[in-house]
Amino acid sequence: MEISNSAGLFWDRLGELGLTTSNYTEEPEAVGQVLLRAIDDRHAAADVSRGGSVLVDRSSYLVLSWNGQGRYQLHQFPLHLFRAEDLSWSFRPPGAGQKRLDASRCLLALDGHGVAVEWYGRSGGQLKYYPLARNAIWCSPVLELEPVPQEVVELGLVGRARSYFPNLW
Repeated sequence: MEISNSAGLFWDRLGELGLTTSNYTEEPEAVGQVLLRAIDDRHAAADVSRGGSVLVDRSSYLVLSWNGQGRYQLHQFPLHLFRAEDLSWSFRPPGAGQKRLDASRCLLALDGHGVAVEWYGRSGGQLKYYPLARNAIWCSPVLELEPVPQEVVELGLVGRARSYFPNLW
């Protein structure tokens, strides 16, 4: 799941440590710690105890997963992702046909099961989190959605909304 794409927030925080686009690949562990701390700080700033409007200690991530067979499942994960020091941080080595500089496009964090976190600092700032389903606080049963009747599909977006919510149109 994509936790944040706030490149400005992340680079501002990295800049406070003197890390820039020209030297940040030399400090993968420090970068990882800054990123996860920035997310935790953003959550804390939104808490009611700090004048925000969110009960952070009662909040979580809710993820809807699906597969190609039309099956869906909800998973609930805690807001606190990981302890940065429990992860192994490195910049992805370039793949076949990539230039050496391309390695800096993705910071990886491994947790012993595989990739736990990815950060794309030079291409949008996306911070992605890959939790294991077995670590979910809660999960729904697997669900299947009713197929949309063909006549509704043919109505287009407004027509579908009108057919689903006839009293509002």
